Amino acid sequence: MKVYTITGNRMKLVITENKNKLEIVGKNNRVKMIRNQGDILLVGLNCDVHVEQNYGKIEVIGTCDSVKIDCHHNVKIDNEHLVIGPSVNVREKV
Repeated sequence: MKVYTITGNRMKLVITENKNKLEIVGKNNRVKMIRNQGDILLVGLNCDVHVEQNYGKIEVIGTCDSVKIDCHHNVKIDNEHLVIGPSVNVREKV
């Protein structure tokens, strides 16, 4: 699995499919991902992540972040997802 690191502030990213490890570092970033089959590590402040189909693992380490997951496939959010940081909001539609 390759590791890709994206660093910056106020970025708007649209990713169709992720099969690798994606590290997103920065402030006020907006990430929309259609299909996640790898790992997402989000480190930052006021970051927004919207994942439509999640088959992988999402780690959020930051402050005032928002994570929205539309559909989980064989992933339990309690055991497989790590959310660390104050005021991190996780919303999911099942």
